[in-house]
Amino acid sequence: MNLLIKTLTIIFIIYCLIAPSVSAKVDIPDKPVNYVVDLAGIIDDDVELRLNGYLQELEQKTTAQVVVLTFQSLDGEDIEGFSLRTAEKWKLGQKGKDNGVLMTVSLKDRKYRFEIGYGLEGILPGSLVGSIGRKYIVPYFRKGDYSTGIYAATVAVAQVIARHGGVEISGMPKVKSVSRRLTQINIKKNFDKFARKNNVEYWPSMEELSVNPFIYKGKKVAIVSTFNTMITATQGVFKSDGEPFVVSDIPKGLFKSKERVVLAGRVLGKTEIKMGLSLLLPHLKFVGVHFCKDWRCSDLIVK
Repeated sequence: MNLLIKTLTIIFIIYCLIAPSVSAKVDIPDKPVNYVVDLAGIIDDDVELRLNGYLQELEQKTTAQVVVLTFQSLDGEDIEGFSLRTAEKWKLGQKGKDNGVLMTVSLKDRKYRFEIGYGLEGILPGSLVGSIGRKYIVPYFRKGDYSTGIYAATVAVAQVIARHGGVEISGMPKVKSVSRRLTQINIKKNFDKFARKNNVEYWPSMEELSVNPFIYKGKKVAIVSTFNTMITATQGVFKSDGEPFVVSDIPKGLFKSKERVVLAGRVLGKTEIKMGLSLLLPHLKFVGVHFCKDWRCSDLIVK
């Protein structure tokens, strides 16, 4: 028994000594399994699907290969050497044309690099690639939105290649419209996040709630509205499309001015309040709120 314990101890010590050297280099596949190789897990599934489709069609129509590789850490290796070594290992582009592009992103090192094959350097010089990185990658990476930054930069590179080849890629936005498309993607993310966080089931119109809120009784709804006034410490009046409604159980001190919001609440029915006259208004129980950046709530609602 003692011999077994000693043997296991020695094995463990040896493992601890050699483990760092085993992970000293990024473990990349011998060949890319797809055009997007997201080892770091930072690209949204829908974005990865779209990019794989765009880049496959790009290769079919131009023969140029563009591959995106993300990973957790360089483990001390410089990104220039790593990118070049990977590009040579994967032999991107067509033989005799050298028309491959490799975009590498190291998450923990906060570094990225484009490796451009000689056959594409004429249309993708360092100055242009640098501009693409500064315009699309850097701003989104600073916000932690790696998926969007990678999507924008990859589309920008692919569009340059497609335009040079005189082809169009189905569904891929033009470079000038990438920012607008990305804005819409981010708004959709904000919308979905708000809906999930507050378990929103319906987005009824104010007319529907005013006429018959009992249709939604017990359900969680969301309404674009404006905070009007507090009538007690935890009960306030909001307006949507000019129609008032009452919200109860508001956290104290949450609203301090007439702000534009998207309000999530559970429908209780109607309640009577006095605002000069006695009014019977739709009544919600507070669930959550999004404070809008503008009157249209364009940071949450896609028009």
